[in-house]
Amino acid sequence: MIHSIKPKKRLGQNFLISSAILEELTKLIPLNSKIIEIGGGTGVITEKLLEKSQDVSVVEVDKSLANFLSQKFDGKINVLNMDFLKMKKFDYEVIVSAVPYYISKLFLLKLYDFTPTWKLAVLILQKEFVDKLLAKPGADNYRQISVLSQYAWQIQKIKDVPRESFYPRPKVDSVIIKLIPKSPFDKVEASKLKKVINVLFSYRNKTLKSTIKIIKDTNFKRLEDSLNNILLHKRIKELEVADFVEILHHLSI
Repeated sequence: MIHSIKPKKRLGQNFLISSAILEELTKLIPLNSKIIEIGGGTGVITEKLLEKSQDVSVVEVDKSLANFLSQKFDGKINVLNMDFLKMKKFDYEVIVSAVPYYISKLFLLKLYDFTPTWKLAVLILQKEFVDKLLAKPGADNYRQISVLSQYAWQIQKIKDVPRESFYPRPKVDSVIIKLIPKSPFDKVEASKLKKVINVLFSYRNKTLKSTIKIIKDTNFKRLEDSLNNILLHKRIKELEVADFVEILHHLSI
C-alpha cells in the first residue's frame, strides 16, 4: 500500500517508487512546457513535473486516484478522470507516462493518431515492447507497431528500469524512452499508411507479390505492374519503412 491506496491489478497499476528512475525520467522534460501525464498514480511523477512547469494536466482513469490527486495538489494541476484511449482532443506539448503494460500497443497507436500535435513523449515501457518498436525488418518481433513507430518518430532508449523500481513489483523489466515526431509529418499520409500496413501484415510471411494476388482490392492488384521485382519478392516481414511508403504512393487511396 502507498498512501493507503491499493494498486488495482485490472488497471495494470504499478507505482514508480525509485527516486533514481524518477530523476532520470523528469530531467528529460523541458522547462515551461504544456505537460500531460497519462496515469497519475500516487502523484510521485506529477510532483516532479510541477518543478518543470505550472501547466500540468493528469489523465487518470481510476476515479479514486483522480480524487486523491485533486486533493493532494489542490488546484495546482488539471485532473481529467477519463480513459486516455478515448480522448478526442489533444493540445499538449509533452507527454509523460509509465504506461500500463497491457495497453502499450493501444497507447502508442493513440499517440500515432495525435502526432504531430505534441513535441516530446517521455515514457516508461516494458523492455520487450521497446525492443519491438526498434525491431529491424525480418526480425521475429518486427510488427505493424514497429513500422508505424519508426515512420512517425525518432525513438531513443534512455535507461533500463529494473522491475524493483515499481510497487507492486512486475515480472518484467522496463525502459525509459524518448519519442520525438519526425518533421515534416504528413498526417494524411500517416493515416493511409496505417491502413495499408494493417492489411499487408495480415500476410506477414508471404511475399508482397503473393499477397497482392490474395487481396481482392483492385488498388493492390495494380501494384504488380508498378513496383520493381526486388520489392515484389520481399516477404511482408522484410519490408522496410521506406518500402511501405513506396507501396502507399503507388496506391490510389
